[in-house]
Amino acid sequence: TDSGGQVQFAPIITLGLRNNMVLSVTARLDELKANILNNTSVFSDSHSRGIDELFEWLHVVASATTQGPVVLVMTYADKVSSKKELKIISDYIEQELDRCHHALADRLVKPDNGLMFYAVNNTKSHRDAGVKSYKAKLKELCEANASVHMPVPLSLIKLHDKLTSLTRSGSSTDTPVCQQLRAKYRCAPGEGLSYLYWTDVQALYREGLETDEEYDEHDLAVLVDFMH
Repeated sequence: TDSGGQVQFAPIITLGLRNNMVLSVTARLDELKANILNNTSVFSDSHSRGIDELFEWLHVVASATTQGPVVLVMTYADKVSSKKELKIISDYIEQELDRCHHALADRLVKPDNGLMFYAVNNTKSHRDAGVKSYKAKLKELCEANASVHMPVPLSLIKLHDKLTSLTRSGSSTDTPVCQQLRAKYRCAPGEGLSYLYWTDVQALYREGLETDEEYDEHDLAVLVDFMH
């Protein structure tokens, strides 16, 4: 999943962050160079610095998750070719992580070159050595991730259908529990629900058990475990 980089979307994006994810956080290397080495920015109209936004996102990741690999990816590597400058930027990130987010620093997956991040030249796309190295590591991490190998009970699509129907206006196909939930939350005629609680989802699920729909009691537990 790719999410927008604007920090103002963090409250929404955190809803989708889970411990079973492989997370990549991206920033512009030329912007970090300007911030750290020259105390400037490559964006003349920017009200915030890239290095500050990077650590805001890392704070979001550290607050929303407690485990799982995190990969830092720095684009525009063609703008910073000096190994000395790369090390200065890497050392700065390492020091700040140790100071503010020590647990997150332990989760960071680093490349073999000793830097804290994968530096990629996005103008070359798949031909860039940094891109190839990052993609290979990402593939390795995803294949080792337990959630990738979890069975997904497809019978839960019936539960999904009920949840989807509740976001729309009522219909003659509403099940008794769907009708009860519309009444519980005083859903106006012609409108759908905007939220439910897990107890409501459980009620919908158990309704399926009672009507002999084809899923068993273990399926919902698998779904909840996957989401957390």
